[in-house]
Amino acid sequence: MTTPWSYVLCGTPRTGSTFLCSLLTSTGVAGRPESYFREPDERAWATTFGLAVAADGVIDYRAFVAAARRAGSTTNGVFAARIMWGTMDLVTDRLRGIRNGAQLSPTEWCTTGR
Repeated sequence: MTTPWSYVLCGTPRTGSTFLCSLLTSTGVAGRPESYFREPDERAWATTFGLAVAADGVIDYRAFVAAARRAGSTTNGVFAARIMWGTMDLVTDRLRGIRNGAQLSPTEWCTTGR
C-alpha cells in the first residue's frame, strides 16, 4: 500500500485560493480542499459530517478532524484542506493533544491517524 499524499493550502483573503481550490477539486485526484477549519463554519461542517454539536457549540475535535480528512480526500487517498493565515494559530492550538497528548503540527495532522 502506498502512503497517501496530503497537503494544506495556506492563503490569505483575496488571493485566488477559492478558485485554486475549485480547480484542484475538479481534477478528481488532488483532494477536495475546503476551509473545513474556518471557525465560523465548523458547526455547519460538523452537521454536514453528521457529528454531534453541543448546545454550547462544542464539537469532538478528534472526530471533526477525522471527518474533515474523509471529506477532503479523493478516492486515491489524497487529502487537502485550506487554512487561511489568520486561522493557523487557532487550528494549531486545537490540534494539540489530539494524539496521545502530543502536539500535532499541521504536517503531522496530514500524515497521521489514517
